[in-house]
Amino acid sequence: MRFLIRQIEGAVKSFDAFLVEYSQSSLRPNALFGKRISLAGLGQKDASRAILTQFIDENPNHPLVADAKQVLEALN
Repeated sequence: MRFLIRQIEGAVKSFDAFLVEYSQSSLRPNALFGKRISLAGLGQKDASRAILTQFIDENPNHPLVADAKQVLEALN
């Protein structure tokens, strides 16, 4: 279990690095969504909720917005 947690923590760090280095990338929405999933996997619901809200605000026309809104509703 600890190995899985370390892997998820590594994923969060990788998403963060990507978001900083490639802040203008067309893949930014995907990185935000992936980070949200990783944070949720670590049990960090408040951080996950914040990232999900950011994802929706920054990408109102993204194909995953409907899913994101459903997940946000479930987290609230």
